Amino acid sequence: MSSNFEHAHEENEDYGKKFRPDREIYVVKKDGSKELFNVQKVISAVGKSAYRALTKFTREEKEQICRYVVEKVNELEVAEVPIPIMHNIVESALEQVKPVVAKSYRDYRNYKQDFVRMLDDVYKKSQSIMYIGDKENANTDSALVSTKRSLIFNQLNKELYQKFFLTTEEIQACRDGYIYVHDMSARRDTMNCCLFDVQSVLTGGFEMGNIWYNEPKTLDVAFDVIGDIVLSAASQQYGGFTVPSVDLILEPYAEKSYNRALAKYERLGIAADVAEAEALADVQKEFEQGFQGWEYKFNTVASSRGDYPFITVTAGTGTGKFAKMATITMLDVRRKGQGKKDHKKPVLFPKIVF
Repeated sequence: MSSNFEHAHEENEDYGKKFRPDREIYVVKKDGSKELFNVQKVISAVGKSAYRALTKFTREEKEQICRYVVEKVNELEVAEVPIPIMHNIVESALEQVKPVVAKSYRDYRNYKQDFVRMLDDVYKKSQSIMYIGDKENANTDSALVSTKRSLIFNQLNKELYQKFFLTTEEIQACRDGYIYVHDMSARRDTMNCCLFDVQSVLTGGFEMGNIWYNEPKTLDVAFDVIGDIVLSAASQQYGGFTVPSVDLILEPYAEKSYNRALAKYERLGIAADVAEAEALADVQKEFEQGFQGWEYKFNTVASSRGDYPFITVTAGTGTGKFAKMATITMLDVRRKGQGKKDHKKPVLFPKIVF
């Protein structure tokens, strides 16, 4: 019991009262502010360094540190001590008392200096992005506020990745141009490139955000929902985002639209062959409008990541009537392009792969 009491008393002991310099001395911090020197703050700081080194100071060691620091501060014969000089004095005291803690103290000090340098680099880059823009990626429009915000965050992420995930040799190899690590701004917190299984998501309905989406019952709704899914999912990763076999994904929804249109024309008493032709024409129109809608959406709506995601769709393996109609219409819509009359040009996204 008494040893516990002594330990608690020792923990609460104020060394600042016991060890004082021979005059009023101020410590000048990095930001230029001044604070009255108190050796108790030194004991608190070195205590944290000892904890990081998995050790503790005895009472005698703490007193030894206090005596050394106060003595050196007195020897300086100045009224103000800059913080770097104070760090050097404390480091020297620790080298004499417990070298392992001196190393921990030094490492942490260097670590903080690295962070100051890192944040300075991020700040410089952020100023450049704010006023000049960024041309590193063609599908990021740095004139947009959301993109600027994303680019600044990416710069911090890039610095953190270099600091904590690359070895010294790898960083040197990057600087010397022997290797290039792509997308360092995103590697820490997400995954790269995705072959996204849209069909499984659509089947039976799904939840996105805080909304439940029922499975589409027509082709036009399927186009809208797939557009929403792609933009939402693509913003949760970096690199390419591919929707495989869109012809096969859209085929069943085209059939649903066809059956609905056919039933409507038959109810109106239209002849079977005409009803079938009209229903097919309606599906064709839905395909055209759907693919045009994707081209508008994927080239104008930035994701929450701040860019236009690099979206690819694959098609061409479906041999059914509606699967082939999907592939042919998609290529035809791309061929015609978007824009003013007589000035149409093909869009960037989605990339189309056979």
